[in-house]
Amino acid sequence: MYHPPTDNLYKFLAIAGVAFLIFIYHHTNELQNSLDLKMVEARSNIENTEKFSEILMNSLEFLSKNPPSGKSIKANLLFDEAVTKRKLQIHEQLIVTKNNVGQAEYISNKIDELQWEFTIGFVFSLVLILSGFSLWYFKVQRYEDKRTSM
Repeated sequence: MYHPPTDNLYKFLAIAGVAFLIFIYHHTNELQNSLDLKMVEARSNIENTEKFSEILMNSLEFLSKNPPSGKSIKANLLFDEAVTKRKLQIHEQLIVTKNNVGQAEYISNKIDELQWEFTIGFVFSLVLILSGFSLWYFKVQRYEDKRTSM
């Protein structure tokens, strides 16, 4: 059975750096994929709400150009109610669009944070790897090599 080289603190430090590098890469890759899917969903929602808002605006424009021709009070009330309903729907869609844009911005900020976290983790693991292997070589292995070559 294989055991990692933990006979020396310096080797352990280097192996811990390699393990941390693998972990940070896997972890950030999983989170990146999840955030990318959420971003695609948010952009799709934005496009859908913009299309629906456009349809509502066109229907409001059509209603405004075609008011009831008669002087019937009931027809005018129904017309005013339809116009008011469209205006409320447009207002609701604007709120939904703003929420979707806010969600997309939040996800974009999370992606930026994730990239910084990966960079910090990558640098930390490289420091562990380089310091562990260099300390191991210069403080232990070099002298053992000299001793075995004699």
